[in-house]
Amino acid sequence: MKTLVTYDLRKIRVAVMVITLLLMLITASPCLAESTSAATDSINQQIQTESGFPNTIIDKNGEEISTEPDPALVAANQTPIKPDKWGWLIGIYLFLGGMGAGAYLVSFLAEKGIFAKNGALVKAGYYIGAPAVAIGALLLVFDLGQGLHKPWLILRMFLNLSSVMTWGIYILSLFIVIGLMKAFLAWRKIKSPSVISWLGAILAVCTMAYTGLLLYAAKAIPFWVNPLLPILFVVSALSTGLSAALLLSHILEKRKGRAKPKSKSVKNAMPVAATVTESATALVAEAAILAEGTLQEPEPQTKPQTKPQTQPQPKKMTITHLVLVVLEAVLFLAFIMPAFNGTKGVAASLSANEIVSGSLALYFWLLFVGIGLVLPGIIYTIKLIKKPRAGSSAAGKVMDLLCDGAVLIGGLTLRCLVVFAAYPIWNGLLR
Repeated sequence: MKTLVTYDLRKIRVAVMVITLLLMLITASPCLAESTSAATDSINQQIQTESGFPNTIIDKNGEEISTEPDPALVAANQTPIKPDKWGWLIGIYLFLGGMGAGAYLVSFLAEKGIFAKNGALVKAGYYIGAPAVAIGALLLVFDLGQGLHKPWLILRMFLNLSSVMTWGIYILSLFIVIGLMKAFLAWRKIKSPSVISWLGAILAVCTMAYTGLLLYAAKAIPFWVNPLLPILFVVSALSTGLSAALLLSHILEKRKGRAKPKSKSVKNAMPVAATVTESATALVAEAAILAEGTLQEPEPQTKPQTKPQTQPQPKKMTITHLVLVVLEAVLFLAFIMPAFNGTKGVAASLSANEIVSGSLALYFWLLFVGIGLVLPGIIYTIKLIKKPRAGSSAAGKVMDLLCDGAVLIGGLTLRCLVVFAAYPIWNGLLR
């Protein structure tokens, strides 16, 4: 019966991962057709404010061009047109960057004993961190278009220290290097210097914040110009990073559990001569004590005090998950309400309505709200209220896997929704 339960759990774990990947692909599908020409677009998004000051556009050669919108179009209050320069590659990049940095930070906290110093959890986040961010950065280069045909333009961006994207290049590059070092040391079971661990943690926080600051700096999109956006992305990155680290740690623990234990035959096969010698010695000592008449009852031997092994704390993990999910829901509500009410202008209102009741509504209500927030929130609440019963560990593991997969789906959906719903304050037509 035990073998049957283990086999079923293994099949369920694989099924959960496959369903998670399929739903992630479905989430990114709305802009697959729209983003085919995104690779030939300009390096940066137009930057313009709603005032009458000149606009600044970065052309395909990386040079700034100062232009002004057509006054006739502005006077006619023409409806903004959605740009196709921020497609599904950017959404996945923001997701991988935040998730990877969040997973690294989770392993760092686990290493410090905050999330229970579990070996599998410590390694899992380090294994995920740098590779996920590196893959996301590669997708960003593909989306830039010119980075493939003219890579020297990417190198020129290292010199523009006044650009948020330049800050991001330095942050991502350093984090990938430090993250790969930590992953290698964790794999080789070598204790890393404290300086490297703390530097990686600081860079992880900066990476999570940068994924939101990248959009916040694009002033041409009023929907993104909200100081809550970087905070929202940081909280979501922590939530998705924790879920990804727990999923991988579960796999690592299973692999470690399937390792064959060492045979006890060598330990139990004691030489006969040694056994006889020990018995004779014990009898001689006892006889000597009896001869002296001082035989006393042996004092109860006290077991040597050993440090309790630190095991995962499901309750602490559940509370952390629930807090992050609730905080993410509150931050998103506070983020979208000003745009939905029209206080941030027409373009921002169009973006909010596109998410809530427009073409993106199904993905918003089903994948983000239903699967990404409501489902994990309900399950985590039930786990905290309901007392664990005997024999319910298998069902609890399945529910944990489902919740972690649901959180990842919600995190990817959040970023894709924010990116896909972008409306600029003008349509880019010039005089």
